[in-house]
Amino acid sequence: MLTEDNIPDQKRSSSIPSPIAWNDSTFLNPEVSNEEPEKQQVTKEKEEEKLFKALLYWFNLNNYALDPPHTNFIAENGKIASLIDDGVDVKEYLQEIIDKTKEEYRVNKEEAYDLNEFPFQFLSNCEKNQETTVVANISRGALLNLKELFSREHEGKVEIKDIDINIVEKAVKSEKDEWVNF
Repeated sequence: MLTEDNIPDQKRSSSIPSPIAWNDSTFLNPEVSNEEPEKQQVTKEKEEEKLFKALLYWFNLNNYALDPPHTNFIAENGKIASLIDDGVDVKEYLQEIIDKTKEEYRVNKEEAYDLNEFPFQFLSNCEKNQETTVVANISRGALLNLKELFSREHEGKVEIKDIDINIVEKAVKSEKDEWVNF
């Protein structure tokens, strides 16, 4: 966002502030932003990426409290990868994750989940890289599924539309604190 500090000196009338120097408080509607639409889109995408990574971390952390299979998914280059040992049957492991997730979160077809997206669906041909195996694509459906699981885990105390990075990080910290005090 442009501010007085980062715009070049220009001749201005002393009685009228330059429009590019206005901040969001200048507008009557706080939902209106001075940022260009492209920057708003980039910012929104970055926020969604951070939220996805935080929810994925929460999903892994939450799964360690459950019986195996434990998960260790990471987001990289628009994909979801896992650190799967060479001796593990990838398809069997991923099917165990699907089954356990459905069981633990009591998932059924009538609910708001997209069962064709992560963590209920994985790539049919998982791509093995040096240390990771790409198992799924990052998508809006996967993000919504993780939000739904997060909401379900917190017994509906948080609505999907209200889930943001701060709420997820607070939940992760709380869960870690519980483990330390256990």
